[in-house]
Amino acid sequence: MNKGFKIYIGFAFCLLIALLIFVGCYMSNPLVKKGHIGMIEYIIICYKSLTSGGDDIHEIGNFAYCKSESEPNIEQYAISLYEKSAKAGYAPSQYKLGGLYLFKLNNEAKGIEWLNKAIEQKSNEARYLLGMYYMANGKDEEKGLELIKEADKNKYEKATKLFNRISFGIDNLQIEKALNKEKEELLSKKGRQGYEFSVF
Repeated sequence: MNKGFKIYIGFAFCLLIALLIFVGCYMSNPLVKKGHIGMIEYIIICYKSLTSGGDDIHEIGNFAYCKSESEPNIEQYAISLYEKSAKAGYAPSQYKLGGLYLFKLNNEAKGIEWLNKAIEQKSNEARYLLGMYYMANGKDEEKGLELIKEADKNKYEKATKLFNRISFGIDNLQIEKALNKEKEELLSKKGRQGYEFSVF
């Protein structure tokens, strides 16, 4: 057996192993299992996950999250995509992940940590949410008010409305209602149902 043939066999073997790994991953993907995506969409998801910034991964996470009604595997997959995007520094994913940890996964420490990371990147959504959370739960009302005031200064409309109401003396029960409304929006799976599967 000559050297060229051995290299060819080695290359073919590596290709076969890679193909088997890909097929295994494809077949175990929760979106594939439930028929929400096909092979082409899966290839695009893999490509985006490897080459894109946090924004594309976040959008794929939104797609998966919207498809995850009564599907814990798909929901877990969506959360893993948000986490990957958040770790890449994408503030909307840090905000979403923070909210999910606070209100769905019951991990306050992680929820606050991710919301603070979003705040470091100037996310007014995160300021507003964490501010309300602090105020409604009596955690740190002063810090909560400061966060809402900061979001108001940055012309975040929801914060402006709430800050104006706080100035007129609303109580914690009303702040809690506003927080619950925000929580419902954040956890809703009725948002964006589609994702544009494009490699460009």
